[in-house]
Amino acid sequence: MGAVGAALRALVPGLVGVRRRHLRGERRRTPRAAGAVSGGVGLALASALALAGSPGYADAATDQVPVDSRPSAIAVNPTTNDAYVATDGGVSVIHDASYAGLLYAGDHPVDVGVNPVTNKVYVSEIGGAVAVVDAVSRAVTSVTVGSSPGVVTVNPVTNRIYVAVQGGVTIIDGSTLATSFVALPGGAQDIVLNRSTGKIYVLSAGTLRVLNSAGSVTGTINIGAGGILAVAVNEKTNRVYFTTLAKYGPSLRVVDGATDTVTATIPSPRNIGRLAVNPANNQIYVAADSDSIDGFVQVIDGATRAQVAEIRTASRIVDIVVNPAANKVYVALSGKGTIVVDGRDNSSAVVYAGQDPVDADVNVSTGKVYVANAWSRRVTVIDGAAQTPVKNDFKAIRTLMSWPATLLGSCGFTRVMAPEAGCHASKSGRGGMS
Repeated sequence: MGAVGAALRALVPGLVGVRRRHLRGERRRTPRAAGAVSGGVGLALASALALAGSPGYADAATDQVPVDSRPSAIAVNPTTNDAYVATDGGVSVIHDASYAGLLYAGDHPVDVGVNPVTNKVYVSEIGGAVAVVDAVSRAVTSVTVGSSPGVVTVNPVTNRIYVAVQGGVTIIDGSTLATSFVALPGGAQDIVLNRSTGKIYVLSAGTLRVLNSAGSVTGTINIGAGGILAVAVNEKTNRVYFTTLAKYGPSLRVVDGATDTVTATIPSPRNIGRLAVNPANNQIYVAADSDSIDGFVQVIDGATRAQVAEIRTASRIVDIVVNPAANKVYVALSGKGTIVVDGRDNSSAVVYAGQDPVDADVNVSTGKVYVANAWSRRVTVIDGAAQTPVKNDFKAIRTLMSWPATLLGSCGFTRVMAPEAGCHASKSGRGGMS
């Protein structure tokens, strides 16, 4: 999702989920076909660890920060080192790796975005408004945007905020809070920004609508009804990538951002969905299905358009986020666990990241990754600067997976896979592990 907040990806039943965040009204969950069974995940996780080498090294999950119930969306301000977490009780604040209180108690927050330049936080609320919150004073201004608001995407360069609503996109001027509306027949399920060009790519009922910086529709990409699943942008190369529904042939397609036309199609042997671009190595990381409970990450080279790696995952993929400053990719998995991919050679290792991850974001300033966990009511902090050995203890993993989650607590996997790192309570002292 990057420094300015994340876009939501629509879940496609029976296929790879392609939304980074769940709209609260949809009770966004991993599709049943992509659900995890504890024993199977344990064996697949052991396989994933084996692929990472023995011993392997991974970023350490250093903190488990308690927040309110059902955290569902997260956005980071890399300037202040604050992470904002949408929960049932409002928006919680995590400063670095410590709980910093409640930003505000809103009307069932759906999504959250932040402008690191103005230090304003934007929260879509189920009742039809966006709460504009001053992160310093915590003063709240409500802006009416339309019915069923969802995705919030912030352009810190133009200070405009794009909000997905039932009939299209509402644009908020961050300076005046005046709004304008772009009507789209299919509504808006995802909003992806290219900060280099100022263009906005809106996923609307499987069609890609292109908006210019003024908010006018300048182009449409349509491969068939409901054909486009997920979108990502490489701002360095001005290329846009999207994945396609299986009925049109599962593929990754390449769009020239200058002309907004499809220039290449890269077929996939598997059903694919969510994706993310790493501008540091010009590679695209695509979530792929399998016939079992596990999944894959297909790594595509942006220059050659060839697949250069395939990483097997223990369960279906919930989110993919990138830290281009560190050349690392983080793949959050349904159930438990996050895969850390080194962009230099696409080697990978698995770290524990809480119970039922649903969303993640990266602080490019500190190298820390925040993973919101729906059912453990915690946010896991993964420190990219804290390397720890990962032990491939298959017997211990199988034993661990046979235990109820209530006995594992929030540190079960860490104790098995990286016991040298330990697992401790958040620095805030609000409960946790010892």
